[in-house]
Amino acid sequence: MSLNDDIKTLLKHKKTMFTTPSHDGTDFIVPDYEKFLGRKFLSYDCSEYDGFDNLSSPDGIIKEAQESCAKFLGAENLFFLINGSTSGILASMLSRLKINDKVLIARNCHKAVYNGLVLTGAKPYWIMPEFNEEWGIYGEVSTKSVSDALNKYSKIKALIITSPTYNGVTSNISEIADICRKKGVILIVDEAHGALKQFLSTEKITNAVTQGADISVQSLHKNCGAPNPCAILLRNKDSIIPSENIQKSLNLINTSSPSYPLICAVDASIRFLFSKKGNDKVRELYFNIKNFKDELSQIEEIKILENDDFSKVLIKVDNLTGYDLSEILYDDFDIEDELSNEKSVLFHCGLGTSKLKLNKLKNALKKIVQRKEMSFKKSLSYKFPLPESRLTPKEVFGLNVKYISTEKSLGKTCGELISECPPEVPVLFPGEIIRQEHIDYLVFKMKKSSIGIIG
Repeated sequence: MSLNDDIKTLLKHKKTMFTTPSHDGTDFIVPDYEKFLGRKFLSYDCSEYDGFDNLSSPDGIIKEAQESCAKFLGAENLFFLINGSTSGILASMLSRLKINDKVLIARNCHKAVYNGLVLTGAKPYWIMPEFNEEWGIYGEVSTKSVSDALNKYSKIKALIITSPTYNGVTSNISEIADICRKKGVILIVDEAHGALKQFLSTEKITNAVTQGADISVQSLHKNCGAPNPCAILLRNKDSIIPSENIQKSLNLINTSSPSYPLICAVDASIRFLFSKKGNDKVRELYFNIKNFKDELSQIEEIKILENDDFSKVLIKVDNLTGYDLSEILYDDFDIEDELSNEKSVLFHCGLGTSKLKLNKLKNALKKIVQRKEMSFKKSLSYKFPLPESRLTPKEVFGLNVKYISTEKSLGKTCGELISECPPEVPVLFPGEIIRQEHIDYLVFKMKKSSIGIIG
């Protein structure tokens, strides 16, 4: 029985309630809520009634659901996250790191890692993933770079990397995990964008945890069909981080009034993807995308990146920057992409990506390459430099910040976190020394005329 079935059964026998939430299921609904969300959604929006279990200390139906989903995904423990992958990243860091602990971080990590640095007080050391000049994107974190960094820096407590990347490029997790294990380093993998690809075959699940990572965090809302901000945290059976530490860390950052509709959505999404109907849906999407790529690959002017995650489609068109292509698709064809850079454009696909949508994009791209005249914008090729910091994020947090002209900030200490959404990879971290590359990017790409500095 699923968690949804358990909740339905319990709701049938609900008592007369003098508890939260105050709408009491469907006894009173603000009219606009009812129009927007519907009565059925709010009937599931309950509190920790007797028998409903508690997300902060599960010992009943939520615990059973988490254990069942953990078995599906090859993990020792699984935690439902109803505050996105961000909460999983924060909890992972809090469960391992404390003030002044050393942590090795890949430069392309999500800004949630910065938030974790503020909360833990850990001191970051940085590692650069490979940069693909042809496509303008970060690629894998090489095993050599991990080995070199762990030999260079002593007493590293954890390594945090993103795999697959925003653009679907994976690192060799099994080899990296082996290196970390020999050094006594915990491996935390931000797998937020890669949840769907593991369901291509439910017979052998492959994810970061099954490949040896201590912890991985996956978003279910990004491409698995769950609502925002559903996610999960997976723990490896061999990890030295106790599951109790993860639960305690989650309790520090989670609300004490969790959304039961979201908890049920996490459980339902995983169970659906493991069903025959769900697996058929994933495979249908896979073949629709494969056919889409195969047909466009016959056109000389169109290039498609061969990456590791089928749900990420990265395209570039000859004689067009990624920015130009993105603008043409938006203005002329009513198509919005996920992200563009100087070289390419990312199209994010998930369970809601129909064959009809792919055909619309395919036809638009064909029309674009047939055009004889196109206008081009000035472009900027940019690769984030390895951070060089005067202060840690924890030391900067709470200090007074003053704003000056971005163009006059060279050599100053950045006092604010600067990132673009998507993909929310920081351009500048608080405490980092501002370089000319930062200024060029902030002025050209982000149109940022002022910047917060320390001192």
